[in-house]
Amino acid sequence: MKLIVLYDKPLIGNQRLFPRDIRNYIGSISSEEDKEFTMWHKRELPHILYTMPNRKGFAIVSYKDDDFTKKLFERIKTNIQNNPNINFQNNNIQVKVKEAYIIDYGYTNFKPQFEERLLKTPMLMRQFARAKSITRDVKDINIQDLEKLVTDEIKESISYMYKNWFDKDIDLSDLMLVYKDLKYLVVKYKDDQYFPAIQGTIIANKKLPDFVGYNIGLGYGELERKKNTDRRGQ
Repeated sequence: MKLIVLYDKPLIGNQRLFPRDIRNYIGSISSEEDKEFTMWHKRELPHILYTMPNRKGFAIVSYKDDDFTKKLFERIKTNIQNNPNINFQNNNIQVKVKEAYIIDYGYTNFKPQFEERLLKTPMLMRQFARAKSITRDVKDINIQDLEKLVTDEIKESISYMYKNWFDKDIDLSDLMLVYKDLKYLVVKYKDDQYFPAIQGTIIANKKLPDFVGYNIGLGYGELERKKNTDRRGQ
């Protein structure tokens, strides 16, 4: 499911918000019991994924379809409606919520199809040592080895998500991935924590989920469909 929140007026100029800003806001209006899920400090996949906000609003996502999560989203929606004036102090941004509603939003069915997706946010990877060995000389990165690493990370992360959220195994042996404009970078996740990461376009022979990689709860590894990126450039 997806909870969509729209502002009465879009952000202007250089105003910009990030998933962590939305998480902090929702956590601030949550009950102590709900904070366990809205803030989520466990080393496990979260119930809620905070997607990258845009100028018109923001959205949160959950792929769990149980009664608890449905009720949790209803409580979050009610809390937002009861606290429509949001002051993002870290960004000096104030907005007013115009509308908040929930829609169905399921995980992918891995339907065979040619699909080209842009990484809207960097995809974080967990294999630090392997990434370091491949990218030791940033001026001469072995792109073939980097692509193999990214493919392994994507498949492992999808398998991990599928098992944790749905308690099922998924066979990805026939999933084929190729890349365009692949770029390696290091992302600061917290003050003392950094992750190897990539950006670029992923081309797959199956319908991918909307998030790949690790630490997706804060919007990392969010995939955007090519038609959206084409429209954004117009």
